[in-house]
Amino acid sequence: LLIPSLVALYYYQKMLRAAGKAATEMLDLGELAGATMQLVDKVMHVTRFSMFVLEDDGYVCHPGLRSGNTESNGGNFTLRKDSPIITYLSSRDAPLGVEDIGTLPQFRGLWKDERELLDTLEVAILLPLKARGQLVGVLAFGPKLSGEAYSVDELELLSTLATQMSIAVDNARLLDEAKRSYQQLKSAQDYMVQSERLRALGQMASGVAHDFNNLLAAILGRAQLALGLTNDEKVTKNLKIIEEAALGGAATVQRLQTFTRVRTDKNFSPVDLKE
Repeated sequence: LLIPSLVALYYYQKMLRAAGKAATEMLDLGELAGATMQLVDKVMHVTRFSMFVLEDDGYVCHPGLRSGNTESNGGNFTLRKDSPIITYLSSRDAPLGVEDIGTLPQFRGLWKDERELLDTLEVAILLPLKARGQLVGVLAFGPKLSGEAYSVDELELLSTLATQMSIAVDNARLLDEAKRSYQQLKSAQDYMVQSERLRALGQMASGVAHDFNNLLAAILGRAQLALGLTNDEKVTKNLKIIEEAALGGAATVQRLQTFTRVRTDKNFSPVDLKE
């Protein structure tokens, strides 16, 4: 019995060293989850693993944060912040077994969808991930391949592992939050730059429209005055063409001003200057 115990102790220590290294080097949650599963599977031969991470909507397990659950790879699983499971793990540092969920009075109010979630992920043990006095995540391990229950030593080892992984998960969360904040800031900055460009374009369009209006007013005025001074049919036809072109140009300028929201013109009607 001594030799198997020494072998187990060797692998346990090796696992903790590897976990400590991963906790200091990895900032990607998917890589961290994969490394954790490999370590636990190598030592305890566990076939199911899931990691829930604190987000705005609750504690979320994305497809990249679980392995061995071939029937559950299509979407996210969420433990709500007011779930009895989260309440229990927030107040304790010890593992929580599914047998306890079935017997302890705290879990009588557990929602049906969360019971189904535990069944779908084939959860046997839940461990809290705590950092800075807050529950930042939950590790969920499935049954051992041998079908045996987790021993006291194995549960202590998993608890130590969870303590080491808590720092890494919290760092990864902070990095993700920093990335999201940066993207939001960049989007806001891009919007402000675009708004400033549109404002400058509006000012330029306003100046151009004003100059064009002056030119068109002169052309239209002269054409209408000339129409009142001639009886020549050919000249009148040409002056009408000039008048229509000037009025069309004025309408185009008005649409430009409306588009840039520089001003809102009222409808104008022709005025007989001879009256």
